[in-house]
Amino acid sequence: MDFIRNMAVAIDNLRISKGLTVRELCLNICDESAYRRYRSGDRDIPIAKVQMFCDKLGLGLDEFLSNVYSKNSYEFKKIHKLFTYLQNKEYDLIKRDLPLIDINQITLDRDKTLYYFILHTYNFETKKITKSEYYDLLLELLPNNDGFYTFNQVIILEKLALIEVQNDDSTSLNKLQNILLNTKNYIL
Repeated sequence: MDFIRNMAVAIDNLRISKGLTVRELCLNICDESAYRRYRSGDRDIPIAKVQMFCDKLGLGLDEFLSNVYSKNSYEFKKIHKLFTYLQNKEYDLIKRDLPLIDINQITLDRDKTLYYFILHTYNFETKKITKSEYYDLLLELLPNNDGFYTFNQVIILEKLALIEVQNDDSTSLNKLQNILLNTKNYIL
């Protein structure tokens, strides 16, 4: 759903750049409330509607989809490089490359979560924030989820569990253990 939702976000960004109102873009395509549900991710946007929006915005569907996919792929590569630096404790390289990432250019929520995880962990490990601040920031990144778990959620839970164990708490550790023992609960 991330990619589908981000198509709606990309359409909305194009709408804004073309100076169109929501009403103007939606005319003869869908009602404004449906458009807002597409934009918020509450409803998947059908590919036929994407085609209609692209036509109205003067952009071919193939070009639009290629741009959305390549933008996501390019940003993910930069974030993955930062994650590798973090694993290797190459803080100078993180410091060098962090300013190269524009958070507004990251379109996928999972990539934003990984970026913020890297940023917060870097700040904690280089003593720019306290353990308490780090813990709170990580909690904010972790959505309320009782179903499937992503890689990002698992690494965040692992960091939370490490902090909690130092404070004789095992809430995140127990949750992490349940996730890892039930392989039906995570998506890689």
